[in-house]
Amino acid sequence: MLRLLLSYLLIWLAPLALFGQEIAFDTLTRKEVITLAERSRNVQAKLHFREATQHELNDELAKALVALNQSIGLKHDFQEALLLRARVHRRENNFTKALTDYQSLLFLDPNLAEVRFEKAQLLHRLERYEAAIVDFKFLLEHDLGETTTVYFKGTTQTEANGDTSFSTQSIGTVQSGMKVDIWNFLGLAYLALEEYKKALLYFELALNVERQDATIYNNLGLISERLSDTLQAIHYYRQALLLQPNHGEALQNFSLLTLESGNLDLAQATFAQLAENASPSTLLHQGMILYQSGNYSQAIAKYNEGLLQSPQNADLYLQRGFAREKLNQLQPALTDYTEALRLNSLLEKGYLNRGNIYYKLKKFDIAERDYRAALQLDSKNPKTFYNLGLVYHQKKQISEACQALERALELGYLPAQKIINKVCSSQ
Repeated sequence: MLRLLLSYLLIWLAPLALFGQEIAFDTLTRKEVITLAERSRNVQAKLHFREATQHELNDELAKALVALNQSIGLKHDFQEALLLRARVHRRENNFTKALTDYQSLLFLDPNLAEVRFEKAQLLHRLERYEAAIVDFKFLLEHDLGETTTVYFKGTTQTEANGDTSFSTQSIGTVQSGMKVDIWNFLGLAYLALEEYKKALLYFELALNVERQDATIYNNLGLISERLSDTLQAIHYYRQALLLQPNHGEALQNFSLLTLESGNLDLAQATFAQLAENASPSTLLHQGMILYQSGNYSQAIAKYNEGLLQSPQNADLYLQRGFAREKLNQLQPALTDYTEALRLNSLLEKGYLNRGNIYYKLKKFDIAERDYRAALQLDSKNPKTFYNLGLVYHQKKQISEACQALERALELGYLPAQKIINKVCSSQ
């Protein structure tokens, strides 16, 4: 057995010197041979780890994984290599393997705060909220200290259709920041689980420590919306914007809620405070508020400002088209809709409104084409079916007209009934 160990060691080690003397392998004990072999594996593991680190920095993730697997194969409890491999797996969206590596690390040491935090955040991202809450609370209850890790900070936003989505931004923590972010994530987890009072508690804890965090104000706004406190929600979104004027989620949430609730004066006053160095997104939403208030020319001016900064912004062209159409500037509106669709062919309202312009210009075949394109993107928009029915009526295709109008009525567009009674009674 000793000879086998010696042979194995000679494969791994070049001739070594110890205190200036060559090692006489035939004089080593079995324990010394095993120790030297272990040291050799550790050295090789560290070399592979350094190689992996360089590959990861160069975004050569496949090569990094090969080197990390070699490193961990030599040293199964190599914590730095396991952590880096978990992060590389995350970058490759291989979340199952990332979680396995995090779990291995916590098996080696349950008190690794950095690892438990990243695991909890990943569980949250995977919508495994209950499991994430367990890990976040473990960190709070065991007071494991802080971390300087880079991780993903969670935010939420309300989409135009009323749905809530979760987004992340990569940030670097500071030594004092982990507890605030744990509270924020716990708030987000309870928000997703619709346990709003618990969510509110954790967001308020975070806010008491970090008064200048726009994301926390945004999340408090979402909770207030869920609790049907519209004015409080608007207040929180507004505070987020005053702290961070270009906070995308707060900007969208504030704009949508003020539009829905009719608080247009407050919205205009807020945007006036944000006027200096306004981003294209801010100008877009400011224009939308002005449009809703009936100030179409002022809205166009804001969209023009936005397009100077962001000439490839499809939403700015689309919204400017709406305002121009309201002012009966049909050809400029048509140009805007066409440019918006060139930049983003998935804008259903671009096709719908461009079809309306063509209808007004009596170009019924082109209008029909645009309405059909709009229905490809939203097959349940009753107004599109209604307008398509009007096109068919103009083209004397009464059967097709009645079919489209009846579909509009089925989807809840009541004005279709009057046309149906007039056009389709004899069908």
